[in-house]
Amino acid sequence: MGHGRFFDVRLVKQPKVIAVSANRSLKLSNLQPYQKGITIDFKIVKTQAVRKVQSRHDGSNHQVADVLIGDETGIMLLTLWDDDIAVVENGKIFRIVGGQTGFFQGRLQLSLGRGGKLELSTTAIPEVNTERNHSAKTQSSPKDKQGRDKSTDRRYPPIRRTRGFKWSRIERKSD
Repeated sequence: MGHGRFFDVRLVKQPKVIAVSANRSLKLSNLQPYQKGITIDFKIVKTQAVRKVQSRHDGSNHQVADVLIGDETGIMLLTLWDDDIAVVENGKIFRIVGGQTGFFQGRLQLSLGRGGKLELSTTAIPEVNTERNHSAKTQSSPKDKQGRDKSTDRRYPPIRRTRGFKWSRIERKSD
C-alpha cells in the first residue's frame, strides 16, 4: 500500500466506544476504556490535592482533583472539576449517573463527562478492596526498534485525518 517513494500509510484503529445501560449499576472491575453512560456506586477513599489549570479554549481558570474511589472489587481514580470537588468527602458513598471512562497518561480513569451527575448514594459499601488498583498503569506508549517513545519522539509524524478513513499515520518506509 505504497503512496510515494518514502512514505507508507497504515491505518491506526480507533477505540470502540461502548454504551452502557443507565438502569444497571456497575462495579469498578467491570469498567473498560471508552465506556459512556456509566452508572456506578462507590466510596471515596482519598481526595488528592486540587490543581489549577487554564482552559486552552477560552483561557478561563479551572480546578481539577483526582479522587481515589473504591468498591468491593477494587480502587480507581475519578477526575473531578470545579464545583464537584467541594461535594466529596472521604468515607462517603456516591453514585455517578452518565459517567464515562477514558485513558490519561496510560491509566484508566472515570469522569463525569459533559452530561454526568454526581449524587449521594444509599447503597451500602462496607469494605473497599484496596488490593486491586484498576487505574494502575496498563497501557504503555508504542516504542520503535531502538526503544524510543513513538508518541513523543519528533521523528514520527503526527496522525492525520484522511478522506474515507477514521485516522491514519504516515510513517517512513523501512528498507
